[in-house]
Amino acid sequence: YETRLDAPSHARDVYLEVVSRDSQHRGALRALEQLDRRAGHSEELIETLRLQLASTPWSDAAAELYHRIGKIFEQRLGRTDEALEAYRAAISKDPGHRQAVDALIRLTSSLGLWQELSDLYETQAKLGDDPLVQARNWFRVGELCEEKLKDEHHARAAYDKALELDEDLDLAHDGIVRILEGQAKWEDATQAHLSRLNRRGGAEKLATFLRVADLRATRINDLRNALAALQEASELAPQDIAVHEDLVRVCRTQRQWEKLGIAYGKLATNLSDPADSAAILHRAALEAKTHTSVGDVSDIYHR
Repeated sequence: YETRLDAPSHARDVYLEVVSRDSQHRGALRALEQLDRRAGHSEELIETLRLQLASTPWSDAAAELYHRIGKIFEQRLGRTDEALEAYRAAISKDPGHRQAVDALIRLTSSLGLWQELSDLYETQAKLGDDPLVQARNWFRVGELCEEKLKDEHHARAAYDKALELDEDLDLAHDGIVRILEGQAKWEDATQAHLSRLNRRGGAEKLATFLRVADLRATRINDLRNALAALQEASELAPQDIAVHEDLVRVCRTQRQWEKLGIAYGKLATNLSDPADSAAILHRAALEAKTHTSVGDVSDIYHR
């Protein structure tokens, strides 16, 4: 029927009859699949692949068949729900089936199935044997729990696991800091910031010192350590006017008059308008004369 008489529908009936008598007849199953593919009959092809599933004792082969069924539902028929079920069945047979996992991640993400997506990443993190890939998957679990599921406890645990596997994964550390600050655990958040200083570059280190200074000054009311953080920031960014202005403000609040004079000098040096610089230095002279034992401030007036 198939090769001589060009009657594919009759050939298909015969192949189905063969399979009904012997469900594991590979030749008939293979011929059925080829017929359905050539004809472009998606429904019949799914039926054929399911017949193959019934005769497949191996889980990895079953996972591949379920994946192929899912692709047909998704890409040819546009039936997303049935595609999801097929992909889920694939990874139930073989949790490491990469193509099925990727397809399920794509669909659950597009449909906003956040809990299932989080569970997928967690399963992949537990199954993996590459620490860096595992860390990335744990980070994704944390990100989903934090941003979509509003589960800060699980998010924190996932970020911690990510950092255990890859201590250089700054995104996971940033997630922990966000959670601590969101819970108003200011001292813990400050310590978390400081714990990463030796891994930060110049600009990131500057941002860290500024954030620590802000937390110390506005949340913890620890102006002494806020001042220390600002001094570190001013060393990293000697031309940053905003840093020097913050330093002046905290020095005055702390009544650190000598340090205030140094801060005034650095601020005046970096202002572009000479008149503004002169005004700052005049203020420095007045502060020195009023609050310190310095008797002669003529050099400041000369500047």
